[in-house]
Amino acid sequence: MVIVQWIVVDAFTPVTVAEVPQPLDAVTIFKETGDRHREGGSLNNLGLALDRAGRVEEAITAHQDAVAIFRETGDRHSEGMALNNLEMNQTSQQT
Repeated sequence: MVIVQWIVVDAFTPVTVAEVPQPLDAVTIFKETGDRHREGGSLNNLGLALDRAGRVEEAITAHQDAVAIFRETGDRHSEGMALNNLEMNQTSQQT
């Protein structure tokens, strides 16, 4: 069985709302298996895809959840990346 973990968003390819998968496919799998680190990574990548699709509020929530998981697991590097993405979401929301 193959589990697709990451949602890849090419910065040069437009993403439509319809192209973003249902929010919790990978996240749910990792949550059910107890893999908190991959759950956080999936949430962080989901936030990127949601932001590209113009779903900024959902992106902010996904990044906030990712930050919380990375803090819980002590992964400071991934926490910093998720915080950076969260800041970009919040900045784009203000413009």
